[in-house]
Amino acid sequence: MNNDNLKKIYAESLGFVRVNSYLQLALASMLIVGGMLMSLFVVFSAKAPMLVGILVMLICTSIAVFNGWKGYVDLKGNPIVIHSEILKKELFTAGQEPNRSHEYYLHLNIDEAYSVDFEGKTTALFKLKGKHRFSASNKIWGKVNENEKVEMILTPSRMVVARLSDIFDTSL
Repeated sequence: MNNDNLKKIYAESLGFVRVNSYLQLALASMLIVGGMLMSLFVVFSAKAPMLVGILVMLICTSIAVFNGWKGYVDLKGNPIVIHSEILKKELFTAGQEPNRSHEYYLHLNIDEAYSVDFEGKTTALFKLKGKHRFSASNKIWGKVNENEKVEMILTPSRMVVARLSDIFDTSL
């Protein structure tokens, strides 16, 4: 691919990456505020020992730090392009309706991986070659099939967010 095509890939995929990072940062913020409120409720309303309130706060804070870190990495990093074969699709469900949640995963055999910056420069990511399991958005998970060879966009925190063909005409 030429430099103009790589610049276009960066510009178009940045929206997918930024949305994911903002969602992670928002979740981290909600966990901090929610953890504080739950701790206060547990200690003052439920009359539980202070240790229980501290434990609730520590759990919420640790989850928030993890999500905040992922959001920060996505916000500051560059999109990753991978050329891979989809080995397997996984779907995990938890809970009962109407509170059922789903987690989507793709097992990939990656042939080539590189990050793209705003100037269209690529940096090879040799550690991503081979077989890996990545979380995926529900939209991308529904669009791909097992044993399909596909080029995809990953966030810097390694979540599959789009096919390259969704944002860029790969026939050029």
